[in-house]
Amino acid sequence: MYKHTLFKLLISTALIPFTLNASDTKTATPHAEEIRRFEQSLRTPIKFEGDKSWTLKGRMKHYGIHGISIAVIEDFNIKWHKAYGIQSLKTQQPVTSSTRFQAGSISKPLTALATLQLVQQGKISLDQEANKALKRWKIAPNLHTQNNPVQIKHLINHSAGLTVHGFDGYDQKQTLPSVLQILNGRSPANSDAVIVNSAPGELFRYSGGGYTVLQQLLSDVADQPFATLMQTSLLQPLGMTHSTFDQSAPQQAPKQYASGYLPDGKPVADGYRRFPEMAAAGLWTTADDLAKFVIALQKSLKGDKHSYISQEYAQKMITPSTMPYVGNGLFLRGTLKGYGDYFEHSGGLDGFTATLVGHQRDGYGIVILTNANQPDILNEIIYSIAEVNQWQDIIPPLMKAQPFNKKEIERMSGTYQYDDYTNISVFAEADRVYAQYSFEGAPKDELFKIAENTYVRRERPTKIRFIEHKGQTMFAFVEADGTVKALRPLK
Repeated sequence: MYKHTLFKLLISTALIPFTLNASDTKTATPHAEEIRRFEQSLRTPIKFEGDKSWTLKGRMKHYGIHGISIAVIEDFNIKWHKAYGIQSLKTQQPVTSSTRFQAGSISKPLTALATLQLVQQGKISLDQEANKALKRWKIAPNLHTQNNPVQIKHLINHSAGLTVHGFDGYDQKQTLPSVLQILNGRSPANSDAVIVNSAPGELFRYSGGGYTVLQQLLSDVADQPFATLMQTSLLQPLGMTHSTFDQSAPQQAPKQYASGYLPDGKPVADGYRRFPEMAAAGLWTTADDLAKFVIALQKSLKGDKHSYISQEYAQKMITPSTMPYVGNGLFLRGTLKGYGDYFEHSGGLDGFTATLVGHQRDGYGIVILTNANQPDILNEIIYSIAEVNQWQDIIPPLMKAQPFNKKEIERMSGTYQYDDYTNISVFAEADRVYAQYSFEGAPKDELFKIAENTYVRRERPTKIRFIEHKGQTMFAFVEADGTVKALRPLK
């Protein structure tokens, strides 16, 4: 089962119908040449001398992606949007700009923004103990919380020490559990109870469980169902008319919703899974609607008079918390300079992959929704559109790969602990060197040497080095601002 999270997935191939719905053609026309250039020039984040560009049509076929919806933002407005492919192999219905996709973990930044609005209204405080706002359920106290209770800000920035990384969802035949059953880990919930097992406020640990606690808290504070709260307090004010957290909505108008496809190309049973953990993973939306969310946040950051929240509270979303790339409800995208310019969040569920990126000051960005578990295409699209539009500080310079020697391959090879759930293995095959995460379906990412003890992957600009510490060789991610995340080798 594919749990929603920050992710990488295995590549599959299939024959993909490639169409543009007529209703979208008129919108795309003013920027037709720009769109054509993008569609003909997909690239990986890292580009080497001699690399050729790809077409979007070819990459959809390569990955086995049936439908994509894209919205590009410029000057705090939607510049262009375009839909590609089909919603479902069964119906052959084309994707349009109004086709809803599951956005997975992108539900979290919307929840965070709605939370900050309640903070601005004085109904809650970020520094408030979460249990004082929770009415129908409480975070169980233990030694970790005895002198350091979970605060609302800890729920937003994944530092509450709460368990349950992600959720599996439920098919159409299963009974949906209540939020209280999910939090307590009781049937029919298919996840463990959400508990604190590390000190709140100290470490970043991605937690869908934490956002489910936040879901209950917001519902308690507003005294209404979470989906209703989000509809009235966020989606409607932002004009997100094709978005919902209501898990029954696709059954009421199935032709408006895309069906999902797994990494092996197989369809998700009944098209999609349902997520009563709505704050963590329940959003159905369109690229246009998510672009409205990005623009609303950008305008708030700019300090526009009629923005959704004040500049002060919008700034909190992009302020680093426990890590330089972790904001409050958002992640800060690394660039050639570091983490100072862009915010982002991705999402993935069984059959769906999505991402959004926005510049913090200059009012441009991109939203991509797909009905397949093929996240590598997201960066290919982002970097290609960035190159066409000359977005600052994103495009790395053209690189030249250098040969490996046997001794350095031996030094690099091994398995390293990435986090509590995941390892990374480095190994050689046929004179090439690869890094591979340990989760099911993870691809092999080839490593390229660009300087002495400096390596990159085509798909990600973060540099990799191998450093010595107390007699051990450690795998290290090195960001543009010099931030290092070192991974210990497994014994």
